Amino acid sequence: MTDMPPVLKDLETKMTGAVEALGREFAAVRTGRASVGLLDGIYSADPKLDKNAQRLAHVAYIDVLNRGLQVMDSAAISLCMDNKLPIIVFDLTRAGNIKRIVLGEAVGSMVSSGG
Repeated sequence: MTDMPPVLKDLETKMTGAVEALGREFAAVRTGRASVGLLDGIYSADPKLDKNAQRLAHVAYIDVLNRGLQVMDSAAISLCMDNKLPIIVFDLTRAGNIKRIVLGEAVGSMVSSGG
């Protein structure tokens, strides 16, 4: 078996890190550390505390970090940004949402480089 070229090894390491970081975030949701009531998207502020909070349809990775939007920890956001791995924050408990996402419909909030 031949050694992997350094560029592929680096990509594999980064992707593994991003996937592991995302896995930790999903584990936090499953164990109830996150408030399920707020997982239908990303908000400009905590809607429970700020009546003027607005759901953001699309946010750039860097804006999530700079604004402290707490989508997930900053290491996970950075890894996704470095690897151009988009993040969709949506209400997993609402029937049909996964199907809508797979079909390309806008559901929840998208984090990507475009913002």
